[in-house]
Amino acid sequence: MQVVRSDDLAPGVFGVWRSYPERDEIHYAPWVATPDRTVAHEFGHMLLGHRGVPALETAKRTLPPEWHDMASLMLRECGQLDGLDEPRRRLEVEAEAFASELCRRIAGAGGARSARIRSLLNEAL
Repeated sequence: MQVVRSDDLAPGVFGVWRSYPERDEIHYAPWVATPDRTVAHEFGHMLLGHRGVPALETAKRTLPPEWHDMASLMLRECGQLDGLDEPRRRLEVEAEAFASELCRRIAGAGGARSARIRSLLNEAL
């Protein structure tokens, strides 16, 4: 895994986990006030088995409407159009809970309220 300070993240994006066949990368924005927490949040997505936001959804959110068909074609050709993920809100809450517990544990404080988060963190550390 590689952690990278990135100037190329979309506006308002604190961090992102990019998964490649040969490696994982966590990118964080240079303006983030607490990079450790942002990295811990993305690391939580990795350890909790979250799949993230499909590339097509991201493309449609960030590209002008006239480019959506081209983006769909390009992603289909790259094999990036698989099924829908679980509701994003729950995934973000889980990743944030993991980040809170990881930062707390690193700082030497007590245990997580969630047994699942506590168990995964104990395994990771």
